[in-house]
Amino acid sequence: MYLRTFVDLPMDFDDVRASLLGGLPPSCLTGAAEVAERECVDLLDAAGLSAGGRVASWPSAVEAESPVATDRLASLPLFLYAGRALLTQLATLDAGWLGAGRTHLSLSMSYDSRLDEVGDIAELRDRALVHRVHEAVARRFLDAVAERMLEAVPA
Repeated sequence: MYLRTFVDLPMDFDDVRASLLGGLPPSCLTGAAEVAERECVDLLDAAGLSAGGRVASWPSAVEAESPVATDRLASLPLFLYAGRALLTQLATLDAGWLGAGRTHLSLSMSYDSRLDEVGDIAELRDRALVHRVHEAVARRFLDAVAERMLEAVPA
């Protein structure tokens, strides 16, 4: 499955780019996976999908590759893990210039919902519901990253 979510940050692109380039993993990712993981557990429980962990949960760990940046774009490839299992290596955190004091920050990723396995929860639940949960959690992850970026910029 593929998902993409974004947020419009009230920050200069140069500050966001510096945050993405600031170490592997950059400090803006600190704690974001944990926030999203808690949100995922709550949403899966509320949706009745917490059936023995058979539905892919949100990452409990994030690893970053070397970022790529230009004067108007920055992209940080991510590996996302759910427990010890690799959830996806097809994820990017991207920032794009939107003008003075504004930056577009997005998360794009592909993931395996594990709903194609025979006898799995696919017989009982709707794929769209699982995808909506993952979209909501991805947005919460991105919001947590954005919050950390905003906290790091002097007022």
